[in-house]
Amino acid sequence: MKSRLLIVTVALASFVLGAFGMAGWCWYAYTRWMIPPKEVEMASWAARDTRALAHLRLNEPKEAIRALESGIDEVVSSLALWDEESPPKETTRTARDRWLRSVKVYHESYPACGEGAERVNRLLAQVPGRSSTSTCKTSICRLDDLHRAAVKADTNPAATNAPENQLIQRSTFKP
Repeated sequence: MKSRLLIVTVALASFVLGAFGMAGWCWYAYTRWMIPPKEVEMASWAARDTRALAHLRLNEPKEAIRALESGIDEVVSSLALWDEESPPKETTRTARDRWLRSVKVYHESYPACGEGAERVNRLLAQVPGRSSTSTCKTSICRLDDLHRAAVKADTNPAATNAPENQLIQRSTFKP
């Protein structure tokens, strides 16, 4: 009887230790093979921006804009997925939203399109927008001012002074 109990105990302990070992190996494999290292991720950002710059140098601004917008939407879509799975702490959310404010302001003028547009819009709806009394002079603020001027053409003199080609319309790019 003692030998049977010893065999069952050893078998059960072996199974439990094996399950822990397998779970550890799976986690190691997942973190090493499925999640790209930061170096690879940063290199992919550089390559994407390089392709956009090449379009600009080839005098193809619409293609450059599509490439940059597509990259931005991919990143924001990933942030939205992470937010759905595991919402960040308040300090992280505040810092993230500060950076995403310019994305929201841009997408108010040029809405997101493509397969992740709904997710992007849902995340950006939670981000505080630009104050209507803001007097910043950054490029995103100037672009927003031009867009607002175009919407209110009869009340804002900036709309009459803006060159026609300054507001490039967003095309509906579908990969």
